[in-house]
Amino acid sequence: MRNLLPYSEKETIDRLRTARMLTVALISLILLAALLCLLLTPTFLTINSRHTLWQGEIQRLEDSGVAVSAAALEAHALRAKTLKNEFAGPESYSPISAIVVARSVVPAGITLSGFAFTAGVDRTLTIQGVVTTRDVLQAYADALEKHPTVAMVDNPVTNYLKQRDNEFTLTVTFK
Repeated sequence: MRNLLPYSEKETIDRLRTARMLTVALISLILLAALLCLLLTPTFLTINSRHTLWQGEIQRLEDSGVAVSAAALEAHALRAKTLKNEFAGPESYSPISAIVVARSVVPAGITLSGFAFTAGVDRTLTIQGVVTTRDVLQAYADALEKHPTVAMVDNPVTNYLKQRDNEFTLTVTFK
C-alpha cells in the first residue's frame, strides 16, 4: 500500500519513523545514565566514607605515636645517616676493596695464592704468593705503597732468602 501513497506522504512517514527511532534511542540513553548514577552513587559514597575513616584512623595512630608517616621515616633515615657520617668516622674498608687494590698493581712474575684481611683500627691485608725474582717483589711492594689507600707495606727480609721462585708474605696496612 505504500507504493500507492503520494511522494510527500512517503517522506512524512520516513521522517516520523526516524523521529521515533531517535526518540527511543535518546530515552534509552537517558535511562541508562540514570541507572548508572543510581548504581554508582552508593559505591562512590561508600568508597569516600571508608577513605575518610581510614585517613582519620591513620592520623589518630600518627598522633598517638603508634604509626609513623612516610615523611617522618625519611627524615629519621636522613638524620641517622648524617649522625653516622659525623660521629662514626671513616667508613669501614671492605676486604674486597683491599683485595682489588692488591690485585690492581700486580706485575708480571707474581702469582698470588692467598689473602687474609684483619678489620679493626688497623685494617691490614696479608698477601701470600710466589715471586719469580726479588726485583719483581720489590717493584710490587713499591707499587702498593704508592696507592692512595695504602698507609704502609711490611715487606720482611725473609721474603728475599731465595734468588728465584720464592714464596713471600706481605702485610699491607690501609688508611
